[in-house]
Amino acid sequence: MVEKQFTITDTAGIHARPAAILVNLASKFDSEVNIVHQEKKVNLKSILGVMSLGIAYGTEFKVNIEGTDEEDGIIDLLKKLKKQRRKLEKGKNELSEQLSRLNYYNVSIDD
Repeated sequence: MVEKQFTITDTAGIHARPAAILVNLASKFDSEVNIVHQEKKVNLKSILGVMSLGIAYGTEFKVNIEGTDEEDGIIDLLKKLKKQRRKLEKGKNELSEQLSRLNYYNVSIDD
């Protein structure tokens, strides 16, 4: 069995979109893939299971994989999560840049 711990850096936590990404990736493997959060373990191949955990920003969770393709599974999972983090950071940078331009042109944004 291989296990890896992660910390949520997206302020929205694990909502439907990232949960679907994780479930789709986990479903590609023959191995048993679980996600563990606050002592609760669910099948990472189940969108309802993942969503039931309510994993919020700043919290930690573990993924453990056990089976014939566990090594490939953890490597692919790490690659996918790193790629998603880069996309998120790029999006935040673009938004910040757009907001700066609005501020430059003296445009106010009301809540």
